[in-house]
Amino acid sequence: MKWLNIEVAILRSPEYVGAEPVERATWLNLLAYCADQENGGRIRNCRAWKDRQWQQTCGITQLEAMLEAQLWEWCKDDLVVSHYPVSKEAELRAKRAGGAKGGKACKTEHLQAVPQAQLEGVLQGKGKGKGKGNTPIVPLTGDSSVEPPAEDEEASDQPISELDPLVARVRGLLRIRPTTDMGPAFSRAWRRAKRLVAETTAEEWSALEGYYAEADAPGIFTRRDPGTLLNHWDSEVAKAAAWARKTGYVESEKSQKNKKVAPPDDVWRRVVEFWYPDTPSSEYLSWDKLPAEMQEAICKAVEEADADGGAA
Repeated sequence: MKWLNIEVAILRSPEYVGAEPVERATWLNLLAYCADQENGGRIRNCRAWKDRQWQQTCGITQLEAMLEAQLWEWCKDDLVVSHYPVSKEAELRAKRAGGAKGGKACKTEHLQAVPQAQLEGVLQGKGKGKGKGNTPIVPLTGDSSVEPPAEDEEASDQPISELDPLVARVRGLLRIRPTTDMGPAFSRAWRRAKRLVAETTAEEWSALEGYYAEADAPGIFTRRDPGTLLNHWDSEVAKAAAWARKTGYVESEKSQKNKKVAPPDDVWRRVVEFWYPDTPSSEYLSWDKLPAEMQEAICKAVEEADADGGAA
């Protein structure tokens, strides 16, 4: 990308305000390098870089890259830069792809727009120009190899499957009820980030869920909007991993508390089908594959239904 747009809200965020001047300068240089490379805000396999390589590629020193800061995080051997405009990069890529296809189509349409009578006149030798004849021109009848630009799937407003286990798990991070409509903005963000979310390991998910469970604790800065969370997925994963290492977080301490005893199989499936009538509950093979947050919501709905039935 030739331009780097930084929202004012980012410069007012706790991560930026709480950073030292050298950390802010380092973050800006890392952001600029990532924008130039269009790497999604993730510099891969750079932990082993020497000081000279850091200076020549990113304009920072090795010591600065290794600082513990909230504006960037280390995820194994990759450095993940916070607040990288993933959505803008995806938008530019889509425009380039559409522009390339559109340019070919426009050129073909321009050639096809030549009046048929003019072409026939040239073929019959009635065209203007010196000489005994003119070079025949064969009229274009269409180029089957040129297709109109396909609709950008990432920009589509088509609804996504809310029963997708990964979607439900993202909801759970932000404590959003399963019945809440996420809207088209979330659908677009999900399509851009789905691959990254799917590649998230069990260990990374554990750290994420533990980190977001402490969202109200001092010193914890989490995303509030699901679209923003997805647009900064890599940086959130890295932040949560660093928090887990620092605090010694153990997943089993939290997960065992959140796991719910399954209602009868036909009961919880009916609840899911009632919430999502367009998606069959057979998509889940077992109760254990449901995210803990959805399990809790289903158990609560079943309990409320039993209470109402008992009162009647």
